[in-house]
Amino acid sequence: DPTKAPTRAIDSIPPTVSAPYVAPIEESVPPTAFEIISSHLKRVVPQPDILNDIFSPQFKAMSWLASDMDPNNPYDEVIIEQRFSLVTIWYASGGVRWTEDGSAEWLSSQSECMWSGVSCSLGSVITSLDLSHRNVRGPIPPEVMLLSELKIFSASGNSISSIPRQIGNLKKLKRLYLDKNAIKGTIPKQLGKLGRVTDLSLNDNLLQGPIPKEMEDMGALRLLHLEGNNITGEVPEGVCALRYIGDDFTRLASLTVDCGARGRNTPKVVCDCCTKCYPDIYAVRGDR
Repeated sequence: DPTKAPTRAIDSIPPTVSAPYVAPIEESVPPTAFEIISSHLKRVVPQPDILNDIFSPQFKAMSWLASDMDPNNPYDEVIIEQRFSLVTIWYASGGVRWTEDGSAEWLSSQSECMWSGVSCSLGSVITSLDLSHRNVRGPIPPEVMLLSELKIFSASGNSISSIPRQIGNLKKLKRLYLDKNAIKGTIPKQLGKLGRVTDLSLNDNLLQGPIPKEMEDMGALRLLHLEGNNITGEVPEGVCALRYIGDDFTRLASLTVDCGARGRNTPKVVCDCCTKCYPDIYAVRGDR
């Protein structure tokens, strides 16, 4: 019919072209303070799995640190490590029962350099920790190793029960005072790694066994007090040798152990080089 409009064949209709799929843009979610801190600590703590134990001092310290830090202005790694180390010590040693003066400012938002007993360098790095006579109880946690710039550590007159082997990681330590505590077990041989230590006091504890031969590597020792324990055996020759190496300012000038005999009792320790023997205190012996 010439009056009708021509029809178009179906096959000649061009196919519909679909628009390309564009995935929605997802906004990145910044990490939380807990994620920032836990991610770093799992790389540096001696036992990362302990961070998963919600009852551990380490988990409690990590959680406290996360609640204290602003994720938009995170601490640098040194601050994370040393704040975590201190707070772990606090939780592990019954910080809530520390003396009032001893716990001043601890677990506050102030710089850890302002916490009682903590001293820092100009760069806010901890160099000294004094916890003496504060009712500190329990073990020293391995995380003390994170205080890598520590030069003086004093915790005399408490109820500390053990020394971690990681104490040997404190390579810059010069003075270590842990006398008058309740430390059990043997003297950690890792102390021999502390080549800069001049003063080491472990007297009046519950230590037992022999004096480790490795302590002869502590060439900077000027004072070594081990009396008032259950240590037995002989003082290693290498330790005695430190008595006669160097001058009056560099050699081991004060060495005391339980080498004295009361009545007919045999001395606990045999020592021919000690400056004093306990329980009977002999006169200070001169150099050979």
